[in-house]
Amino acid sequence: MKKFHRMNLQEIQKCNSKEIEDIILYTDNIKKQDFRAECLYWMCMLEVNIRADQDVEYTWIKCIANIRNKDGDIIFQYGKDYMVFVLGLVPIVFTGDLFPYIFSIKEDHRCIWKYFTESELKSIYLM
Repeated sequence: MKKFHRMNLQEIQKCNSKEIEDIILYTDNIKKQDFRAECLYWMCMLEVNIRADQDVEYTWIKCIANIRNKDGDIIFQYGKDYMVFVLGLVPIVFTGDLFPYIFSIKEDHRCIWKYFTESELKSIYLM
């Protein structure tokens, strides 16, 4: 199941409903200990809601600083716009290659929302 950790939104959209259900069940068991599994879980939940024609809140946000991963690669680039979906209280931001990250509302290492501002492209209050 480790291969699921690197899936992006386009790959999830190609999955059938049974495959998405299997991923949700798998990631639900480990999402508390594994940040990537938690991101994948919420991305699958987003896709389930979209397929069910549920209203999903979204907006565009602009990054105001380069944000790097542990390897030093830039995952969010200064000045670029990124799409954010909101499921319940969980905001999911997608990188340029549609890879999901969850915004933390706590002050911890995942607390990257402070490096973004609302984009002019759409106006929905997120936080």
